[in-house]
Amino acid sequence: MSKSVPCSDVITGLTPLEERLAGVHPRLHFRREDIERIRSRIGKAPDSGHAGRVLQLADQGVMPNPAMAYLLTGEAKYLDASLAAMRRIIESPDWPQDLRRDGFAGHDKLYNLALGFDWLHDELDDAMRSRALECLNRNGRKHFEALARHEIYQAGIYTCNTLADCLTNTAAAGMAIYGEVDDVGPWMRAVMEKVRAMTHALAPDGVSQEGICYGGFYTDYYVRTLDLVCDLLGWDFFQGNEHLRNVAYFYIYSMLPRRQMTERSAHLCFGDGVRYNWHGPAHFLRKLAAVYRDPHAQWAADVQEQTGATRHNGAFLSLKWHDPSIAPKGPEDLPTFRHFDDKDIVMMRSDWSGDEAVFGFKCGPHAGRHALARYQHCIGGGHMAPDAGSFLLFAHGDWLISDGWYARKFTAYRNTVLVDGVGQTGEPDGPGDWFECTELRRERRGPRILRAVPGAAWDYVIGDAAPAYEKRADLRRFLRHVLYVKPYCWVIADELAAGRPATFELLFHAFGEYFEADRPFVPAGPGAWDTGGANGRLRVTALLPADVEGVAEEQAMLGIGAHHDRLMSALRLHNRLPAGSAVFLTVLEAYPAGGVPALAPRVERGRDGFVFALGPGAGEVRFAFTPGGPDPAAPAFQPLA
Repeated sequence: MSKSVPCSDVITGLTPLEERLAGVHPRLHFRREDIERIRSRIGKAPDSGHAGRVLQLADQGVMPNPAMAYLLTGEAKYLDASLAAMRRIIESPDWPQDLRRDGFAGHDKLYNLALGFDWLHDELDDAMRSRALECLNRNGRKHFEALARHEIYQAGIYTCNTLADCLTNTAAAGMAIYGEVDDVGPWMRAVMEKVRAMTHALAPDGVSQEGICYGGFYTDYYVRTLDLVCDLLGWDFFQGNEHLRNVAYFYIYSMLPRRQMTERSAHLCFGDGVRYNWHGPAHFLRKLAAVYRDPHAQWAADVQEQTGATRHNGAFLSLKWHDPSIAPKGPEDLPTFRHFDDKDIVMMRSDWSGDEAVFGFKCGPHAGRHALARYQHCIGGGHMAPDAGSFLLFAHGDWLISDGWYARKFTAYRNTVLVDGVGQTGEPDGPGDWFECTELRRERRGPRILRAVPGAAWDYVIGDAAPAYEKRADLRRFLRHVLYVKPYCWVIADELAAGRPATFELLFHAFGEYFEADRPFVPAGPGAWDTGGANGRLRVTALLPADVEGVAEEQAMLGIGAHHDRLMSALRLHNRLPAGSAVFLTVLEAYPAGGVPALAPRVERGRDGFVFALGPGAGEVRFAFTPGGPDPAAPAFQPLA
């Protein structure tokens, strides 16, 4: 391999990498002056905390932390550990020979090798430098060419985690070796074009269709790539990026009350994933706080670290990305209600005290409105769920309504409705694990939120979930009304109609910390069931239809991979006899463990519909409930004096 003259390997002719950085190392995320600045303040907060985590991970051999630890301390043990890790990467037997057959090389192999090569460039002997250079060029170029030619699945899934991961690895490899091998310019231009395509595909609400776990994976690597592209290729994809500007707010509204956040229980998660973070988010929230001068993002990063909820896979980046000049600001000035209107997720909180109730409701297209309207092909992968109309609830320090977490894509695992046992489009046909969206894309079909209105005493949301369902369900109407009567009552009203007499089945799920069916729905009188944990309890009261029946059970669930098959506590409410239409009215009241429900919900026939009441005596609140109106977005609940 010949060493190219940088100006002969044109990227755009104007990039920092061409003009002044081709012979400079380190240059990936950090430059020499960054390292010197960090070393000068390493004994002071916040750098002392970030550095401590880097050293801890370096002692465990987690790349690229040993390389960063060597730059910060000069200790030979960290250089030795880095060189040993680089040799293992180079000698790995599972580098793909043909990406179309073998697939992407895997998390961070190219990225970690690129960082080691770049950060330790002057410490490598000729043999190691040559071996690393050859490995980066050979395998990075394979990934670049496969992405540029759309030969692999990752090439077109612009909002899915696996593209972000693949692109970060590919970009870092090329940026590390530019100026030392020929013909890297086309590689870099392809990286910029792929970043541009990803950025245009992201909707402004800041939400990933994959949920927080896989969505956090995507955001982590997307932000890393944008950082490299901005710094080395001179194109700032952070500016004007409303998606990234709002990511912190999706984390803030999805977070559990901060006094209950832990390493294993941190957020509401729609889509694929679990209750805890897989990637970050503290380090990339630091970057977003710095870019957008956003004190709320800084606060969110602080809380993630203070509660132990963040993963430290990017702790080394916090050394660069954490800007302490941005003072954190809590969410007390933010509304307790927020509609994320591309994915159609509404988050409702009782307050921002740190012990509040949190309720999330989802009723949007599988990959969001932006993707459904603009893309014919699948840009979101298969980590969505058939969960239109589903909701999650945490109150009084406990999970009260949960769902299937990381499981096979079946409607029955979510808190929504089945029609004669039939669920929503997207369920796998056969043994597959992933959401299938071909029919939805062909028809540009998806559910939507019709109304999302906050209020001082109650919030009100209406979702139209019917478009999500399989054609054989013959579901003509499914409006789910959520009336949140603050602070601890949620009223779920479902208007359902089918083209034939049908059994409509409402699903409610609950289970504890480790996928255990340990929170059964226990009968608590006619039409009522209790569930909950050691801190909080939930009374579920079924008021309509008149023939409503309930079955509490342990539901079998099929897991994915290491997330094994398991049981989940479930409550099924259904009409006793098949009917062409039905209206269900279900009340959820949260209360402290050891206490008793206080609201005594009831419903009676009124002149034009129903009168629904909550609470005894002078504290009673009453609503006219009139389902079946011609305008599906019109409120069915109206307060009565």
